[in-house]
Amino acid sequence: MKYYLFLVVLLLLANSYFGQEYKRPQFVGGKKAFHSYLGKYLSYPSGEMEKGTEANLTATIYISKDGKIKFVNVMGSTKEFRDPLKRILTLMPNWEPGLLNGKPVDTLITQEVYFSIEKERSKKNDTLIYESIVYQVPMSNKEFADEQKKWKDQALKQEKAKITFDKASEEVGKNNVLAIDLFHQAHSEGYPKNVLYHYNLGVAYLKAGIKDTACMNFQEAARKGDMEAYNLYLKMCR
Repeated sequence: MKYYLFLVVLLLLANSYFGQEYKRPQFVGGKKAFHSYLGKYLSYPSGEMEKGTEANLTATIYISKDGKIKFVNVMGSTKEFRDPLKRILTLMPNWEPGLLNGKPVDTLITQEVYFSIEKERSKKNDTLIYESIVYQVPMSNKEFADEQKKWKDQALKQEKAKITFDKASEEVGKNNVLAIDLFHQAHSEGYPKNVLYHYNLGVAYLKAGIKDTACMNFQEAARKGDMEAYNLYLKMCR
């Protein structure tokens, strides 16, 4: 299956780190080899494109001073996207470690991965598109512990948003006003405005008699590739 990953990039450090000589870690063989590794093992999750699901993930990789992958954390979207990416990054071979004043150091890398249906469908070939530069920062043990706490807090927040979204979905057709409130609450807690969000919210608005807003959500879900939402939009909103 064709897929396109956009690794959105920002270089945090150049070749110095607070006045010290710093050499960034790299995948053995460089950027091209790293892209080849991802291209070999990572694909658009099965069924997610058909559902119109896109994803913007942030992967944080802790590379130890001996080049080993010490820790990987992936945030954003759903586990269908997060889990395969985390597994593939965790199983990476050793990197060339970062160097600070010529000595190997533990380094934290942050990289974004974007799965886009629009980009996928607009291409005529199987070329993978990567644009890859990353945040890279030498880390102390305390800084790493602080990062781990932040990741755990973010994971708990995502789980809370998913629970709220599931409660909202259960209320559709029962108490649609409550369902609408819960959908908006889920988004405020961090649940993404994906196809499922817009479709379910549209159904709740439709059953609550608020047709215009329902149609806006069906249209948005259809724009993201959901045919059921598109058919509902044609039937109810045209």
